[in-house]
Amino acid sequence: MLIAIDVQSTLPPVSGLGAYTQGLVAALQRYDQRNQYVYFSCGNTSRLSTPAQVIREQWSLPVAAMREQIDVLHTPGFAAPRWGKKRRVMTLHDLSVMEREEILASNTSRWYWSSYLPRTAKHCDAVITPSHFTAERAHQLLDISHKRLWTIHYPVREHFRQATAAQQTQMRKALGVGRQYILCVGALEPRKDVITLLRAFARIESVCRHELVLAGPVHLASYGLAVKAEIQRLGLGRRVLRLGYVEEGWMPALYSGADVFVFPETYAGWGLPMLEAMACGTPVIAFDNTALREAGGGAALLLRDASAPALAEAMLGILQDVREQSRRREAGLRRVALLRWDAAVDAHMAVYEGSVSNDSLAAAV
Repeated sequence: MLIAIDVQSTLPPVSGLGAYTQGLVAALQRYDQRNQYVYFSCGNTSRLSTPAQVIREQWSLPVAAMREQIDVLHTPGFAAPRWGKKRRVMTLHDLSVMEREEILASNTSRWYWSSYLPRTAKHCDAVITPSHFTAERAHQLLDISHKRLWTIHYPVREHFRQATAAQQTQMRKALGVGRQYILCVGALEPRKDVITLLRAFARIESVCRHELVLAGPVHLASYGLAVKAEIQRLGLGRRVLRLGYVEEGWMPALYSGADVFVFPETYAGWGLPMLEAMACGTPVIAFDNTALREAGGGAALLLRDASAPALAEAMLGILQDVREQSRRREAGLRRVALLRWDAAVDAHMAVYEGSVSNDSLAAAV
């Protein structure tokens, strides 16, 4: 078969959507010896305006698919075309904006992510989701039959592994990070409850020497301002380091150098950052909601109580207990070892082949 993959999401700046697409493309090239692939992208950035994005998806992609005479078109990062004779496969990462529209401020962006993109999935021959949680929400909210839903757990990309001491030293010098720190990675938006994290850190900062490092761009300006104001209100200006967007090359060392990784997510379709932290040998704390239990596989410390006091107690508990640090570190490494790209490739190939042969499209990995 000739399979086309839309790699627009792999252009900078790379988000979680692009990380999955990068990992998938590399793994398909490595493990799939049966099929041929072509790749579609436009320009030099993944952030097109909403009108340009829609025109590209509903005109340029199907036209390119016809021109290349492909068998299957896979859109792993953004929306799928709603027309065309070629088989269409789409990866639907989550329905967070559909369920929580306050995540985005722009009306056009909110429309794209909450209405337009999810509904293009209804026109696809197969829909891949990273978790059973997302698959079930797609079935409930979009009325997509289970026959067209495939759950394929995403592994982490292979360069996410424990960094050497020298690599960590280089990272610290480049980013201005101290020797002892608690790490949180993710875009600043209401889904990431960084406010609660700050309040939890304020409860323990007098009894630990760590700084709190926040890595990730601001996706919602008002939330970024709220985080800044809370840092000032709590008097944490000298103990909280906001890095903004961090270049991909520094991330393994940044994860590896942290004594604990905190993922205060309130809605997740999977949970790739916490798996990246595990792959780098860092203990993980997260909230127990949506897909995070499924992604964590028992390795993360999951909190049902998402309050600042509970989070403070959990962070201090790991920071002060060497045995617990070791146990969580080893559990995390075991967890990510179970998520293999060769198995993910086999599952994607089954989706592609099933969409062409009209076989029943219902599977899970």
